[in-house]
Amino acid sequence: MNFKFKIKGKVCEFKNKIKKINNQTVFAVKKKEHRMESQSGSAFSAIAEYFLNLDTVVYGIAMNNLDAVYTRITNTDELKDLKGSKYVQAIVGDIYLDVEKDLKNNKTVLFGGTPCHVDGLIHYLKYKKVESSLLFIYDFVFHR
Repeated sequence: MNFKFKIKGKVCEFKNKIKKINNQTVFAVKKKEHRMESQSGSAFSAIAEYFLNLDTVVYGIAMNNLDAVYTRITNTDELKDLKGSKYVQAIVGDIYLDVEKDLKNNKTVLFGGTPCHVDGLIHYLKYKKVESSLLFIYDFVFHR
């Protein structure tokens, strides 16, 4: 990474506390025709497809050889790259910089990732004082 910033506290704030958000809405999603392509019942794919059809930039995790890496996509044809189980720690790289750039360019962004990476993105954007009203997040927890 080519930037430096430090936030006091633990590496993963999510791990140590559960925050109750008053305006929180919970959905259950299952897209039957794509269900076998994803362990999540294709929930992320269905949500990402909806956002992509609204001209939104979507960030999720794709496999690159043997590495799981955060990836930016802009159309439904690229969504296939984000499908499938990964079961390894994803590489964040400079993806927070890309999200920052998209938000500063007034693009709507959907970011899907682990709770720790979502929390890291939120802290990063607050630290950089980036307006995040166009940011939508999807976090997920892996089962064992």
